[in-house]
Amino acid sequence: MFPSIRDLPIARDCRGSVGLATLLAVSLAPALGFAAPASDEDEIDVDLTDFDPDEDEDQDEQTADAEPASERPDAAGEEDVAIDVPAEDIDAATPTVSIIGEPEELPRVVGSAHSVDEETLEREEHDDIHRVLRSVPGVYVRGEDGYGLRPNIGLRGADPNRSAKVTLMEDGILFGPAPYSAPAAYYFPMTTRVVGVEVFKGPAAVRFGPNTIGGAINLKTREIPQELETGIDVAAGTWAYGKLHGYAGKSWKRFGVLFEGVRVRTNGFKELDGGGDTGFRKNEFMLKARLHGDPGARVYQQFDVKMGLSTEVSNETYLGITQEDFDDNPFRRYRASALDRMDWWRTQMQASYFVAAGIVEYQSTLYRHDFSRAWTKFNRFNGSIAPDPYTFFQAPDEGTNAIFLAVMRGEADSTSPDENLLIGTNQRDFVSQGWQNILRIAPETKYVDQTIEVGARLHFDRVSRLEDEDQYAMFAGSPTLVAGTRQLVSRNRGEALVGSFHVADEVRIVDRFTVSPGARVEVIRTEFIDSLPDPTGAEPETTSSVDTVFLPGVGIHIQATPWLGVLGGVHSGFSPKAPGRGDSVQAERSINYEAGLRAGYEGFRAEGIAFLNDYSNLVSNCTFSQGCDANEVGAQFSGGEVLTAGAESLAGYRLDMDGPGWIDTTATYTFTQTRFGTTFTSPSPFLGDVERGDEVPYVPKHTASLQFAGGMKRWGAHAQLQFNGQMRDVPGQGAIPASERIDRFATLDLGGNVFLTKRAQLYLNLGNATRASYAVSRRPFGIRPGQRFSLIGGFKYNW
Repeated sequence: MFPSIRDLPIARDCRGSVGLATLLAVSLAPALGFAAPASDEDEIDVDLTDFDPDEDEDQDEQTADAEPASERPDAAGEEDVAIDVPAEDIDAATPTVSIIGEPEELPRVVGSAHSVDEETLEREEHDDIHRVLRSVPGVYVRGEDGYGLRPNIGLRGADPNRSAKVTLMEDGILFGPAPYSAPAAYYFPMTTRVVGVEVFKGPAAVRFGPNTIGGAINLKTREIPQELETGIDVAAGTWAYGKLHGYAGKSWKRFGVLFEGVRVRTNGFKELDGGGDTGFRKNEFMLKARLHGDPGARVYQQFDVKMGLSTEVSNETYLGITQEDFDDNPFRRYRASALDRMDWWRTQMQASYFVAAGIVEYQSTLYRHDFSRAWTKFNRFNGSIAPDPYTFFQAPDEGTNAIFLAVMRGEADSTSPDENLLIGTNQRDFVSQGWQNILRIAPETKYVDQTIEVGARLHFDRVSRLEDEDQYAMFAGSPTLVAGTRQLVSRNRGEALVGSFHVADEVRIVDRFTVSPGARVEVIRTEFIDSLPDPTGAEPETTSSVDTVFLPGVGIHIQATPWLGVLGGVHSGFSPKAPGRGDSVQAERSINYEAGLRAGYEGFRAEGIAFLNDYSNLVSNCTFSQGCDANEVGAQFSGGEVLTAGAESLAGYRLDMDGPGWIDTTATYTFTQTRFGTTFTSPSPFLGDVERGDEVPYVPKHTASLQFAGGMKRWGAHAQLQFNGQMRDVPGQGAIPASERIDRFATLDLGGNVFLTKRAQLYLNLGNATRASYAVSRRPFGIRPGQRFSLIGGFKYNW
């Protein structure tokens, strides 16, 4: 994707799957006071009055703000953009999941691409990205803490653990702590400040990298407004929830600035034995500044700076509970986790230069992200006779396990060192920095339009790990430090230096046939140093490797009729291996296929896409959240051949009634079937003993969602019903044993808003309105519940 003047650093030309962000940018432009370009025969009639209590006054303000394109810096270079943007995509009633483009005249999007727009995010006000992405077909999420603090996201059957198999971007730039050397996403931007979510699957993912098997997710942040624009959102709710979110921005003749800040806190919905806080405090701040040249000049230039600061303190744990305790009280939390606490900070710095001259555009971006975290948490019991935590929870009543369970609950004191708790602090320091360059040339002729994109990224990232453990004796219901028991568990460093290059040529012939071939090359040098002191006095071991991969792909789209399109594609999937594995583990590779139909007619929209991912080698990333030992965290293990196949579908209908009323419904469904192609035994606790034909864990066969939104002039309402089929905790086939099963569940979210004036509104959201109790995971040890019922009320004011 190539960044635009309007929507840096996301692409503006939407002539293929990689242009999804462009269409969103143009769709949102009128709502931000911009005028989107349109041809004479595709004139956009924008109606933003559905939610406007003061219709006439708003329309006057919009007219007054509509400056000539030549006088707006965001319009520079837009004369060569050919994008059809329907009023439906601009209206505040945009569906939660939309097929990007014109419902009446189907878009020529090559490949599978979906979005959640700003209006939907503002309406639903989710803090948990899981609840947003469950509405997108082909996406799998695995809950953990009930708030989405550390999301687990997978696309098209890819392992969702810590979102390590998905390319994660914010405004087109990789935001993971260390995307190559430690891809586990322990940091994720706060959903409440995100103004758009884009999901790319299939050949579209080849342009981004490094992960191209499942796809890519891009989060859009607020743009610098043209006129003075400010807003505030204050909310409160159950479990001592509180939110304060504000922003302010303005542009002058050649300069613009935006500042945004968010704070979210809660005491948590889990009930800690003996009492205590199980919630979190999270803050994020962002500053953007822009300096640009004369928009009317033949050569337009623009310089952008983006800075961010984020912090979190959360009383979160990996420790779950037994099935018996879950059935009695799913929100119980054992006393052994009373000291568990995550504490982190992150800084962000980006600087971009953009230049456009005629059909040529170029952008260069320098970026650096620093992230430091310390997670103190219960790891296991001390002593050789103590049970393994994962197997312990599968049979908590066997043998002496009942004694350890009583200690874990705080019901019994530790009577020997074997019954002491091992509580450790995982200290991680990350650096991710790079230089990203994209050149785009877009020649046009009478019958053929072409978009040629060449990109290069030089990237470096590093993770430094330090972990120690102390013994704590359970005494009088509280973990008590045993002096002099600290031991160093692991100390190592992994880093990656990467040169990645991609080229793509998207060709549209007579406005009916689009073909988009492309290729990506990654040259990856990794190094791993294990500096844990060796009892023999040996020097620290260093392992390095260099890997070069070539990733081709091609997508096509045929506009069969004005209302029906046919799409297909094939591309090479890849996920890099972690530092330190040498030749013992190969990178994850696959060949991915997709084919489908997309239709739209008079308010109706539908899509059906079949996909098949043929893995030659699946790789399991070892994390503590999967149950890995501390000295194996960051390691990777081969999983052999795997076949993932399925179908994702979407259908929706929008009805604009006489007057200001409207109704919009969207339904999605995804079916996925996975199968290991080989028999093997893996040291990874996520894989273990695998038989040919076993299914991959934590990939449900069935997921579905149903969204409803509607309203009148002064009010609106929405509902989301989301279903997740049963999942396996370990590989297997046939009926799933109860101790290895995460049962199917469904959640219902309800909400509504009332407009007091054209600038002020009240909103009320009910999360898990049916008060369903459901499990989301048995990893790393014990069952953990999904989000509890919540009621949140808020007030928004924009001026």
